[in-house]
Amino acid sequence: MTEEMADDQMRMALAHSASGDHVAALRASTTALAMKDCDATHRTFVTCVRAMQFFEDNAVVRSLLSRALLENWGRPEDLALPAADLIKAAGTDVTALARDDLLQALLVRTPNQDGLLEDILTSTRSTLLQTPDDTVLGLRCALARQCFLNEYVFACTDQENRLAARLERVIAAALERNDAIAPWQVAALASYRPLADTRLLDRRWPAEIDAILTQQLREPQEEKNLAAALPRLTPIADPVSRLVARQYEENPYPRFTAVARPGPIDPARHAMADILVAGCGTGRNAIETALTFGKARILAVDLSRASLGHAARKTRELGITRIEYAQADILEMEGFDRRFDLIEAVGVLHHLSDPFAGWRLLLGLLKPDGTMRIGLYSAVARQNLSLARAELAARGFAPTLGGVRAARQYLRPHPRFLAVTERPDFFTLSNCRDLLFHVQETAVTLADIGAFLKRHGLALLGFDLDETVLAQYRADFPGDGCATALDNWAAFEAARPASFNGMYQFWVQRI
Repeated sequence: MTEEMADDQMRMALAHSASGDHVAALRASTTALAMKDCDATHRTFVTCVRAMQFFEDNAVVRSLLSRALLENWGRPEDLALPAADLIKAAGTDVTALARDDLLQALLVRTPNQDGLLEDILTSTRSTLLQTPDDTVLGLRCALARQCFLNEYVFACTDQENRLAARLERVIAAALERNDAIAPWQVAALASYRPLADTRLLDRRWPAEIDAILTQQLREPQEEKNLAAALPRLTPIADPVSRLVARQYEENPYPRFTAVARPGPIDPARHAMADILVAGCGTGRNAIETALTFGKARILAVDLSRASLGHAARKTRELGITRIEYAQADILEMEGFDRRFDLIEAVGVLHHLSDPFAGWRLLLGLLKPDGTMRIGLYSAVARQNLSLARAELAARGFAPTLGGVRAARQYLRPHPRFLAVTERPDFFTLSNCRDLLFHVQETAVTLADIGAFLKRHGLALLGFDLDETVLAQYRADFPGDGCATALDNWAAFEAARPASFNGMYQFWVQRI
C-alpha cells in the first residue's frame, strides 16, 4: 500500500510540475521520497526541484539536494540553481561557506550556474589565497575542484596572478629540496591553475588534497593514455572539421562528473542491437544511451581525441563495457560497412560545414527500420547569441582563457545580454567558448527541418522537451495529440522564443 501511495505522489508531483505549480510538485515529490527512497522517487525529486527558485533556506530541501548531488540522482547541473539559492540564503561569509555541506557538494559535483554565487566564490578564493593557514581546508579544496571543473573561468586580478605564480615557485622549490608543503598551499594553487607537478603524488596528503590530485593529475594522465590508444576510423580532411577538432582538443566539451540514470527500460529497447553516437564529445550522451538501451552495442565517434579520452575514462569508471570509442569525421563515414538500429547526432550536425549533408550521410548508415535522434540549434532561440557574438567580435575578444574571461566580464553588467549570461553554458571556459566563440555553427528553423524530413521520407516521432513546455504546447494545440505538427511548433516557438533554448532534440524514422 505504501508503495502504491508513493507512486500516486510521484504522478501528482510530475503533473503539478508540468502545470507550473512547483510548490505542490515539491511537496508531493518529498512525500513520495519519504515513503519510498528509490531511483524513481529520486528522478521525480530532481524533475520537480530543478525548476524552483528559493528565497530562503530550507533544511529539508538542502539535505535532499546534497544527497541528490553526491548520490547522482540525475545530472548534477540540473540542481545547480536551486542549490545556489539555498547557499546564498544561508550566509556567504567564509565561516558560513566553510560549514555549508550543500555548497561543498555543489562545488565538487558540477560547475556553479549562478552569477552572484560566482562573485562570492571569486572573492572567497582571493581571500583564501592571502590567508596562509590550513583552516577551512575543506572549503579550500572544494573550491579548487570547482575551479578545475569550470576550467578557471573566474575573473582573476593581476595581484592574484602574481601571488599564485609565487606560490607555484615555492611549491616547486619545496619539492626539489624535499621540504614540507602545507596542504593549504596545494589547494590554493589548484584554485588558480591545474596542478602539473607529478612529484606531488609521491607524498602523503589529507583526503581532501588527494581528491584534488586525482582530479588534476591522475585522471588527466589516464585520459591521455586512453585517448592515445583509441583507433582512428577515418581521416579528418575537411577544413571545417579540422578547425572544430582543434577547438575541442583545446577545450573538450562538456566536462562532467556524473550522468543521469535511466528510468525503467522498455523491453522494446532491447531490440536496439547496434547504436551509433555520432559526435559523442566527452561521452555523456553515449554513456546515458548505454544505460538506457539494455545490452546494445554502441560505437561512439568524435573528432577530438581529448574529448574521447575523457569519455573513455568516465565509461571505464562506471564499469560500462559496451561502448567502443573511435576518432572519426562523420563526413568521411559514407563508405562505412556497418548499419545501425539507432543513430544519435545531438549537438554535432550544426558544427559541420553543411549540417544537412551530414544528416543525409548518417541516414545512409541507418537500417531500413532504424530510428534517429537528432539535435540541432534553433535559429529563433539563438538570436540573442548572435547579437552578443557580433559585439564581442567587434571589440576583439579572443577565444582564449584570458579572452573568454574578459568577454564574460564585459557581457555580465549589460541587461541586454541577460539571456546569454544566464545560460548554463556561460559558466565554464569550454562551454562559454562553445557558446560565444565557436569556429563553425549553423542554426536552423523548424521549416528547414520539415523540408528535410519531407525530402527524405522521414516521420517526426516527437521532441525531447521539458514537460512544462509540452504541457503549454498541448494547451495551445489540443488537436495535436502526438505533438508532432511542425507548423504548430513553429507558431509556438515564435510566441515563446526560448522554448528550444538548448536545441531542437527530436526522434525520426523512415515512413
